[in-house]
Amino acid sequence: MLWAAVTSVTHLQIGWMAVGIGALVGLSVRKLGRGRGPAFAVAGAVLSLLGCLAGNLLTVCVLVAHERKVGVLDVLSRLDPAAAARLLIATFSAMDLVFYALAVYEGYKLSTAPPGPGAATPVSG
Repeated sequence: MLWAAVTSVTHLQIGWMAVGIGALVGLSVRKLGRGRGPAFAVAGAVLSLLGCLAGNLLTVCVLVAHERKVGVLDVLSRLDPAAAARLLIATFSAMDLVFYALAVYEGYKLSTAPPGPGAATPVSG
């Protein structure tokens, strides 16, 4: 929702918002999940990507609502999965891939807690 608000106020799509989403999701998964395994990292990556897609979709819905002079909830209530996919495809740019990749990386990297004191470290041979 923050992504859509910033974009609708500034009339600019700020790709770095995706990196912020990835970091926020990753840190949230780490804090709430308290995990150290790879499943937490994958969850952080997937949730980061979904957050970016949701941010872009909500932004488009806000812009459509402004253009048609209706409420955002009215636009969202008429949105089905196929229409959502069409909107995302129609507004997609190559730079989205770069920022989505950065968000996924941040979500993956920040989702797991670092090893605690006394944790075993691998021995190289």
